[in-house]
Amino acid sequence: MNRIKFFIRRNFINSKMTVLNIAGLTLGMFTFLFIYFYFYSENNYDQFLPNADSLYHVQWEVEKNGNSSLYSTTPMPFAETACSEVPGIDNWCTYCSIYETAILDNGETDFLNPKVLYSNPGFLSMFQCKAINGDLKNAIEPGKVVLTRSAAKKYIGTVNATGKQFKLLHDKKAPLLVTVAAVIEDIPQNSNIHFEMVGSIDDYVQLIGDWINSWNIKACQSYIAVHKGTSIAQVDKQLSKLIDKYVNSKQDQSQGSITVSTEKISEKHFQKNYTFQMPSEKFVSRLSLQIILAVGIITLLISWLNYINFLNFHQSKHFKEIGIRKIIGSTKSRLIVSLLKESLVFTAIPVSITLILFFWLAPSLYQMFHLNMNGIEIDFYSFWPVTIGLFLIGSALSALHPIIKISGIQPLKLMQQKNTLAVKNNRGAVILIAQFTLSMVLISGILAINKQNSFLGQQKLGFTANNIMVLPAPITSDFESYNKKMELFKDQASQLPGIVALSASSSIPGKKLTTEHFGLKNREETINKYVGLSCDADYFEVINTNFLAGHSFSKNPEISRNEIVINKTLLHKLGFTNPADAIDQPTNWGNMKIVGVVDDYHHTSLHDNFQPMLFHFGLDRLSFLMIKADKQMRKQQIDELSGMWQHIFTDSPFEYTLLKSEYEQQYAGDKQLSKIVLLFSIISILISTLGLIGTSLNTSDTRTKEIGIRKVNGAKISEVMTMLNRDFVKWVAIAFVIATPIAYYAMNKWLENFAYKTELSWWIFALSGILALGIALLTVSWQSWRAAKRNPVEALRYE
Repeated sequence: MNRIKFFIRRNFINSKMTVLNIAGLTLGMFTFLFIYFYFYSENNYDQFLPNADSLYHVQWEVEKNGNSSLYSTTPMPFAETACSEVPGIDNWCTYCSIYETAILDNGETDFLNPKVLYSNPGFLSMFQCKAINGDLKNAIEPGKVVLTRSAAKKYIGTVNATGKQFKLLHDKKAPLLVTVAAVIEDIPQNSNIHFEMVGSIDDYVQLIGDWINSWNIKACQSYIAVHKGTSIAQVDKQLSKLIDKYVNSKQDQSQGSITVSTEKISEKHFQKNYTFQMPSEKFVSRLSLQIILAVGIITLLISWLNYINFLNFHQSKHFKEIGIRKIIGSTKSRLIVSLLKESLVFTAIPVSITLILFFWLAPSLYQMFHLNMNGIEIDFYSFWPVTIGLFLIGSALSALHPIIKISGIQPLKLMQQKNTLAVKNNRGAVILIAQFTLSMVLISGILAINKQNSFLGQQKLGFTANNIMVLPAPITSDFESYNKKMELFKDQASQLPGIVALSASSSIPGKKLTTEHFGLKNREETINKYVGLSCDADYFEVINTNFLAGHSFSKNPEISRNEIVINKTLLHKLGFTNPADAIDQPTNWGNMKIVGVVDDYHHTSLHDNFQPMLFHFGLDRLSFLMIKADKQMRKQQIDELSGMWQHIFTDSPFEYTLLKSEYEQQYAGDKQLSKIVLLFSIISILISTLGLIGTSLNTSDTRTKEIGIRKVNGAKISEVMTMLNRDFVKWVAIAFVIATPIAYYAMNKWLENFAYKTELSWWIFALSGILALGIALLTVSWQSWRAAKRNPVEALRYE
């Protein structure tokens, strides 16, 4: 008890430095923990699976005329064939989705676009699905589905859903009546596999048609599980031979050469330049994660550097006590252990506060940044002990050097001097320079990210996204019914005041496109894989793109079925420079010919360059309906549109979004990065400021006598302040020289993610230096002014 009282009295009574240090360490540890938990969960996708190390996702690559296209999907027969013919593969899984509008009808309520995967029975065992009720053994069969816990509650109203039936409705397809065979636990959020229910792949083939079960159609995600100890490199070689056998040897050169590769399931989460991917797939930028982690590490380092400075000052105030302990027989090792224990006890206080704050505040902060961390599953024993150990060991190591330094000084010297470890020495200067350097790197990062976001916001997209409503395309029984109902809806909607145009399409700006094997007739060198979409004749009017030559599709479906529109980039790929020269050119698509050339527009984000793109008329595979107004839609217009929709498309709920919002979703990751870096950079600068306050307190205390003598000899307050601030200006200048190339390299690497990017102007780095200098001078000048105003008699009365 006496030891505890002594510790509290020694460290907390009248000690501003102690409070500042606890605050700094707490902020630093909380920032790091908040960021590291997010980084850990994103970096360990699907690692909760016991067999994660043996699971691999298969990628499909097509090379044609020097161009390469990477797909996250494979043909349906691939995985099953690979498992039966390639040694070392123990299990396989293939799943598909229907991309068009889907509706779940449980007899009482219609639900729009449930997340349905159609797979083989191996899905449940490969992804270790845990049954709540029902039998998983024969759960994936034609006419049966497996629901997740949350889906059972949402669609059936209870987890005990086994035996319940509902219909799945898809556009221009017969209703699929299914029975719930089992209910499983929800898959954790940090998984690449997102679904609400799993049905049989046989039902998928029945809905789509037998043509989908072909080596020429890349419609499915494929996973394989390899036997323990099997070389994945050897498996890749065998898979390449398999592709040669079933694909490359059976197609002509005009279709390109196919190669496959595998990646660990944990790697699938990281962003790749896929030509096509499933809409449910969500990727994260590895570089963005590394930048966010770097912010957390920098903040933690700054707090530890503050801690070292604190120990320097704190221990110097107890030189006499340490000297007495050494005189009465305390050995160097015992003294080090004693001081280190004290340091660990002290560190345990901010660690405890950090953990309390994390569990209290982190959920709200994650929600503020739109980071869905609910349902995240991590390995408890590999995260929390390591993280808390890092805090304690890191702080202990930070404390070790000053403690060893002090313990090595002779007892009499400790009794005679007041402070040999003031910030004026070289080591203290190095610590402050390091803090200033890290702070300037963060400030430069904030300025560069904001400049890039501003640059993106000012770019012309080549189309108009304002005042456009987006609805999932309606469900009808057949093409004839679709035509009649859509024409009726367009006719009635266009008569509403303010409605300009309507269009249905397979994709909208901001959404992924399919790939098409396209080129000019009898010109082999032009044939390649290009992205494209199906749409009606009004698509170009709705998004307001300009025609460079020709026209849109004919209003007569019989004519428009043989018409193609291309963009300017594809025009150049086909070998034309003048848009008019491409008009009426025959294509490799039977009797179809080019009737129009539109200017390029950014269908995807400014991370990518313009893509060669084609548009073809089609009423199948339509996923979206766009309704354009002359200005922002009013509630009355929306209500009238809703009434018309529900009257005409009785099986399709009226649920809408805005095209501008859909398009801006592509930049959600960049905006998250900007917010996270901004907030925690401010926190790290605040920690640096706390350290500067402590340092200035230390400096003014250790130079009290010097200041008194100077004032007695006639020094002015401004001269004293200049003397105390001079060193800080010098340290900021040195830090600026170090920070500038580091910040330039880091931000230049980040900007490589964008096809359209701003320049790293000189003023970004100059402003970061000025801001760092301003923060430093504002922080220390207050303490300098107080020290300079102090009565010199108080400093010299005992001399």
